[in-house]
Amino acid sequence: MKDKQVIKQFGEPVKIAHQLWFDAVQERSMPQRIMIGVSIVMVVCCVAVVGIAWSLIKESQTINQNIMALLATITDRLQPVAVENRDQEILKPLDVLKQVQRDQAIPVTEQTSQISFQLVQETNIGKPAIGFLGQLTKSGGKSDSFTLSAVVDKSGKLDFGKLPCGRYSLQIHSHWNEYATMSKFTTIPGHSYSQTIVCPTAAPKRVPVQFQVDWSDKLKSEDWVLLCDFRSPESSGSAQLLTRRIGHVRWTSNGQFFTGEDQPLVYLIDKENQVSICPLDQQGEYKDLDQNTLVEKQSINIIEGENYTLAIIYLIQKHDLKKLSSLNLPRSCIVSVNKSVRTIPFDPSTRISSTFGTTADDVILEEEAYIPFTSIIVPFKSIDFISIIDDSILNRSALHTKTIDGILLTEVWTYTALKDQPNVWEIKVPSMEFTLAESGSLNSAL
Repeated sequence: MKDKQVIKQFGEPVKIAHQLWFDAVQERSMPQRIMIGVSIVMVVCCVAVVGIAWSLIKESQTINQNIMALLATITDRLQPVAVENRDQEILKPLDVLKQVQRDQAIPVTEQTSQISFQLVQETNIGKPAIGFLGQLTKSGGKSDSFTLSAVVDKSGKLDFGKLPCGRYSLQIHSHWNEYATMSKFTTIPGHSYSQTIVCPTAAPKRVPVQFQVDWSDKLKSEDWVLLCDFRSPESSGSAQLLTRRIGHVRWTSNGQFFTGEDQPLVYLIDKENQVSICPLDQQGEYKDLDQNTLVEKQSINIIEGENYTLAIIYLIQKHDLKKLSSLNLPRSCIVSVNKSVRTIPFDPSTRISSTFGTTADDVILEEEAYIPFTSIIVPFKSIDFISIIDDSILNRSALHTKTIDGILLTEVWTYTALKDQPNVWEIKVPSMEFTLAESGSLNSAL
């Protein structure tokens, strides 16, 4: 009776024994199950890491292959191509690499703007201008300023992508060494900046130029010529900064469009306004001439440009052309400043004055100063000083010399040579009288 009550209260002994055995087994197997689960997770993580590393390696190999392919397009060109096409082939892969570098170096944020330009041809507005290189520079401190380059694509678009907002300047270069500097502009966050620019279709061409010299009666009655030197003393002779306006943009070139056969920018003009190119030696210096060998024309062809500066005018009689090489020697000429009683020593070969002071026209001249003004020099004659003084000057008693070698103007004579219009360059020769003695300054140099 009691056994039944115990079984009823606690259950069957066999079931109780089974339950106790099962609980004991489960307590011992639980840590093993946890360990197995952790092991599985670790295996999965290891597989994922290996997969990511493998993917990065494959991506790196792909990038390296693309770079090698781009470099191969530069080095493995065996067939000759036109200059312009060759330049484009070289610039295209470089442009791709620069675009990749730009995308990696400049993060795209909300403080960026899309910057692009549309280049069109001068003679056919709307037709894209190709073959140009753009350099975009961001102003700022050392940390946020930079310069990017991009090549115009076939549609004439110069695209620099999204860049940090700020103040920028653009310079465009042609493959014939002409460039234009655009006005600075500022970009605004969230707003794209674009502009259409009219570009030249080719390098500057030659245009005809005529000279119109206003001679005094005395000079015109004798056999005088003007030697007009448009070269800058600090240049090599043929190099000069020339500008031309295309649309609203001014394009600048270094003047290296002349050929060596021309020896340009130095001309001889007679009293009939006949002009001839003055031959120079290989160093660009004057050489003795035979007047009978000169080829005179009504006009000459000059590269189009807007700022031809007439530096020196030599007034020479034709029979003195045989000693023209003496002008290459350094010498100190006494010149009147703008036909006043003021005189200064002046070397026309370097346009340097070794004096200090202020002229009557308030032109400040420092010691060993470069004189940027046009000068008229008579190298083989002595000018009667009184004959050239302006009539408005009454104080002629201040003259400290009777003869001078030339006149230094207080202005620069500049000329333009433009296409589709007559180009007549006017030169006015002041009236002057000469003494019987030859120029003392030149004699001292000979």
